Amino acid sequence: MLDRLNVFSPTGRKIKLLHYLLILLALTLPFTFSFPIDLLGFSISLFVYFLTGCIGITMTLHRCLTHQSFEFKYKWMERLGSYLGAIQGTGSPLTWVIVHWEHHKHADTEKDPHSPDKGLVFLKNDKYDSFKFNLLEYRHIIKDKFQVLLHQYYFLIILIHAAVMFSIFGMYGLYWGFILPSVIGITTSIINNTFAHSELGYKRYKQDNDSSNVWWVALLTFGEGWHNNHHAEPWDWNFSRAWYEIDITGSMIKFLLSSKLAIQGEKW
Repeated sequence: MLDRLNVFSPTGRKIKLLHYLLILLALTLPFTFSFPIDLLGFSISLFVYFLTGCIGITMTLHRCLTHQSFEFKYKWMERLGSYLGAIQGTGSPLTWVIVHWEHHKHADTEKDPHSPDKGLVFLKNDKYDSFKFNLLEYRHIIKDKFQVLLHQYYFLIILIHAAVMFSIFGMYGLYWGFILPSVIGITTSIINNTFAHSELGYKRYKQDNDSSNVWWVALLTFGEGWHNNHHAEPWDWNFSRAWYEIDITGSMIKFLLSSKLAIQGEKW
């Protein structure tokens, strides 16, 4: 099914261009069109970032689909989370899963698809089109027709989502409900990939990579900043190892498990 890719399918260069476009629009639209810049708008953006960043990227794409640390009880929950993760603008769930797991296999080496040695301004997509991987390792997502559809028509889905937002809520809704939340998500992703693989913070586990626990990165990314913990035990949906390591996503997954809306991963 992956052989039917087209102009709407994501590549590293296309995703990077999308990032540049969204950042440009976020910086220029408030000065080009007349719409309110207010507390309500910022609140909408933060709420949408929670939906796409926490439920979409962190919970679904990262801890569920990539590391399979848990499963949603209902397939529609996984698909909703996948869609929310997709519309953040950081690539299709299929792309995200493969690239991130390859990152774990080759963390902080030349084979790392989003090596932090590129610095803060690196938009983590330069190697997406060139690194090699074994498709058989990702059967659990590649055989899912919904995930393949999101991948094949990724940019068309992004375009339709933006058009619907504009048609219903106008420029105000498009900006605060899509463009700015996407830029926040792109920015925090870069921050996490950069500072959670550095000498900042502390390293609870000694490993052959530079992963580090950085509290303020964890705050911005719903718990992803406890990165040293995560790299030590990637199968664990809970990134916290102490009371002061607040993992918002882990707490939400714990609630889903206790409510029988999720199932513990096979590693457990």
